[in-house]
Amino acid sequence: MKQTEAAKLQAYLQRWRAVNPYRWQQGAQVVANDLRQDVVFTDIRIAGLLASPGGATIAQVVESVLPFPGNAEAAVMIEAIEIAAKQQTSGQVVGALVIGAVVALILWGLFGDS
Repeated sequence: MKQTEAAKLQAYLQRWRAVNPYRWQQGAQVVANDLRQDVVFTDIRIAGLLASPGGATIAQVVESVLPFPGNAEAAVMIEAIEIAAKQQTSGQVVGALVIGAVVALILWGLFGDS
């Protein structure tokens, strides 16, 4: 699965960079916000890539898209992807907790008075 997600991320970054060649200069947080708002990015399961030691997979994907040598752009993009992925993952956890609480309240309302 990691390989498929890495390939999706690589293709996404190639397209994103073609459209936004200098956006990285705005910093990692700005880029991360852009990424999180892009449905194509959020469809990529990046959490699995974060599990690699030190985020090596994300770094490898970013460096494969950017021209040699690695530079400030690569560092910003790696950090932005990590920020966006962590925010996306934490948002999913909060969403699951809220849904669980709502279901528990409904069940308690239905069966709690029995």
